[in-house]
Amino acid sequence: MAYRRATKDTYEWIPVNRLIDDVKYAVLLLNHSLDHLNGHKSLTFDNIWRKAERRVAVDGGSKYLQPDHTLPDILCGDFDSVTTDRLNHFRQ
Repeated sequence: MAYRRATKDTYEWIPVNRLIDDVKYAVLLLNHSLDHLNGHKSLTFDNIWRKAERRVAVDGGSKYLQPDHTLPDILCGDFDSVTTDRLNHFRQ
């Protein structure tokens, strides 16, 4: 399930299947190091993330997103591994 802001003070519940229906290419970014990509890490990830029709960042996976990356369509998790500054960035 996912939520999105409907108005300033309310959120709308959206089943995930509504968000991914008819999507051919989605990315689920988890809290896992991308170091195994070595020098190609940035270019490879940037291309995959940019081309995705739906982008989902789960909890600490959001720490791999840079300010110039496209925002995720869904940001979910308990956020125990995300800094307050990072959460505030997405709230804005």
